[in-house]
Amino acid sequence: MTRTSLSQACFHGGESWNAIGNGSDALDNFDRVINADVLDAWFPPSPKVIQSLSEHLCRLISTSPPTHSHGLIQEIAAARDIRSESIVVGAGSSDLIHRLLPILCGQSSSAAVLDPTYPEYAHVLRNILGCRVFCIPLSLELGFPVGETELSAALAQRPNLVVIVNPNNPTGTYVPSDVLCDWLVGVPSDTTVWIDETYIDYVSPDDSMERFAASSSNVIVCKSLSKCFSLSGARVAYAVCAPALAERVRRLTPPWAVSLPAQVAAVASLQDPEYFRARWSETAELRAGLVRGLEERAHLKVVGGAGNFVLALAGGAHAPTAASICEQARKDNLFLRDASRTSHILPPQALRIAVKDESTNRRIVEILASMRSEHEDDRTLEQATGWQALPELFLG
Repeated sequence: MTRTSLSQACFHGGESWNAIGNGSDALDNFDRVINADVLDAWFPPSPKVIQSLSEHLCRLISTSPPTHSHGLIQEIAAARDIRSESIVVGAGSSDLIHRLLPILCGQSSSAAVLDPTYPEYAHVLRNILGCRVFCIPLSLELGFPVGETELSAALAQRPNLVVIVNPNNPTGTYVPSDVLCDWLVGVPSDTTVWIDETYIDYVSPDDSMERFAASSSNVIVCKSLSKCFSLSGARVAYAVCAPALAERVRRLTPPWAVSLPAQVAAVASLQDPEYFRARWSETAELRAGLVRGLEERAHLKVVGGAGNFVLALAGGAHAPTAASICEQARKDNLFLRDASRTSHILPPQALRIAVKDESTNRRIVEILASMRSEHEDDRTLEQATGWQALPELFLG
């Protein structure tokens, strides 16, 4: 897909599966690739998850789950101190996006989304629902901040819906909960605010807006358990909203929407907060180490932010594009995300790289550093990379 065809489809990557394969023996090939193009957690699920699934796997696979996931909903309510009537569960956040947005928007509606951000929102709103979508451009020169200026710009056109991914993907920029609370006070009652908190726990689970949403008539918080709880393959997520909206969604939800293994895995995860707080803290350390390696050895510049990923840019007129870097890296079974394919704001040199364990991060840096060395010639480093042509933000 070219940069001129962004409106025709939603790009999600996952190209590592091309190397892993799709046959019955594909799982044996996992160790052959580094799938840094998707944001699966680098750490394993909670030991409580592994124990529950291992001990009861045959029964979990062969038994129909609770029809409406009542046990999972009760566990979420207890863990998050939220009323159960405000909770809707689904098979991942994409399921909730595709189920809730049609209730909120239609062809006569308008929506405001950040740019760059998670592209599924603009895709569903514009291409599936026929909404008018206002893209709020984030400043490359300033490091893609999302603050009062950008949030106010989202309201300027009086949209029916505002979508905020917090922390934002792929930039990793984050809006503190106090800033969001102050801004939400001024949001008109006829404007719905959707807050996607897929990566919030990597910042702080205490900064979630879940309880705010449960007591609000026009705020929805979408929470995936995939990225922060290492349940990407299980596909389980939940949304918190006003009870009346939650009831409307439940009427449209098919029975058995969340599989039994996923329900059991999610409950066990929510019962092991200490394990995950330790992993989230380790992720911050691993991310910092990856940033140092990318900047010092691969001579990429990383945009500051939070999450289990980094947005890196190769600068200057002579720098290879993200597409060419991704193509070259695949030869070493390293899969990276060409972030420029998801936004017209991002330059062609924008890469998104998932944070992995220490040894894998080191291997990522080695591959990228080796690629850089192969393309260097007699020019000085400054001439070869062209950092002088980048905005001041990227001068270090």
